[in-house]
Amino acid sequence: MSIAIKNHFFNLTNKSEINFFSRATVGIFCFLKVINQRDKFLVFPSTICPSPIYAAIFANVKTIFCDVNLSDGNINISSVNQLFKKNRNKILGVFAPNMYGNPCGAEKLKEITNRYSSVFIEDCAQSQGTIAKKKYTGSYGDISIFSFGYSKNVDIGQGGLILSDDKNLRDEMQKVYKKLNNNWQNNKLLNIEYKKNYFKYFSQNKKKGFLKFINLKRYKNLFLQKRSDRWLEKLENKIKKINNLKSLNMKKFNLYKKTLGKKFKFMNIETNSFPWRFNIFYDEKKRDKKLEIFWKMGGNANKLYPCIPKFLFGKKSNFSNSVKIEKEIVNFPLHESLNISEIEKNCNLALKIF
Repeated sequence: MSIAIKNHFFNLTNKSEINFFSRATVGIFCFLKVINQRDKFLVFPSTICPSPIYAAIFANVKTIFCDVNLSDGNINISSVNQLFKKNRNKILGVFAPNMYGNPCGAEKLKEITNRYSSVFIEDCAQSQGTIAKKKYTGSYGDISIFSFGYSKNVDIGQGGLILSDDKNLRDEMQKVYKKLNNNWQNNKLLNIEYKKNYFKYFSQNKKKGFLKFINLKRYKNLFLQKRSDRWLEKLENKIKKINNLKSLNMKKFNLYKKTLGKKFKFMNIETNSFPWRFNIFYDEKKRDKKLEIFWKMGGNANKLYPCIPKFLFGKKSNFSNSVKIEKEIVNFPLHESLNISEIEKNCNLALKIF
């Protein structure tokens, strides 16, 4: 175990127990395997990366969804309250990411989960270094999740952490982790196949959910794999630069805001956040065609994330904000691999195309 890493995250979150995983999805799976109660539901926002949902499915945890805010993409606290009132003792906990680097209202969510004796899981994959209410994100959750995979704010290509104050929980998660597949190199072809199917699904505009389009069990080892801990040395070096990375991302965010903010409706970011994307809303009838042109001309943007109940399960969604985000969002990267000059080019091309 790296003492420097443990101390760094203890200073961020004030949590004493730490588990290291090959990726954050694996850690979420291990945690859910330990705490699962088969008759209870875990609340997720309807706009989220699919990987945590996969972890819940693999761990046989039931899922239930609620809408998000248009202002920041985060889980809607009023919707969470309503779910608890309707379901009372049937909710295991709430899984809340700090979307796009913006704090998710963790203090209020923690109050709700405490009131109902449920678990609050704070996902900081996009927000390491963000400060909310004078405390860093990750300080509020019963467990806090950090990820260092591709394109994250702190990117070393792999690795994830789960922090808590429960030594027994830490030990039980480690037991689950030890049983997982360790032959990760055999998953390279599986990864290529999964990505092909992912893009094929969208190109064919399937009406059924993605999980009926693929056999998720086939890809289980792809998401729940063990790897060596060699990435820890990279992480130790990278976290020394976190203040510089945060400052640079904010500079890039403000450049997008200055260039595109007057023309487009956008998601703002709170002061002291570590922004992960600059997001605009664009006419849903034109967005995808404009994005195709933008990409062909060398532009760098995406349209993360889909409305999960609709995308994965093929359910008609009542989550109007989540659907609007899926259809209208265009998000521009702030990643460290892009310098200021490249961000300026991206801004100018966006003004030209959109």
